[in-house]
Amino acid sequence: MKSVDERFKSIHPHYFRHNWNQWFSEIIDKNNDLSKDPNSNRNFISSSEEAKSRMYQMGHTSESSAKPYVERHIRNKTNKLVLEEQEELQRLIIESQKNRGYE
Repeated sequence: MKSVDERFKSIHPHYFRHNWNQWFSEIIDKNNDLSKDPNSNRNFISSSEEAKSRMYQMGHTSESSAKPYVERHIRNKTNKLVLEEQEELQRLIIESQKNRGYE
């Protein structure tokens, strides 16, 4: 990127790839959520279509090149869901203890 413009010298390719791929995954998720609305003009993007689009946008030579980025996104989403469930369980336990007078 530095060869395109000197202002990009502090952007490292590895950092750029990971952040771009995270952004792309979030855009696909948002699009697919919006596509559930019948009044939306969005079309659902399958995982196969996503892989092909990602491959094209990033200049990969095969769809499997994007696998680490997709897995990272899935891992992050899963971790977020698990944390939300743990927080809800903790809230219910505290609420139950208050109702029983165990404060």
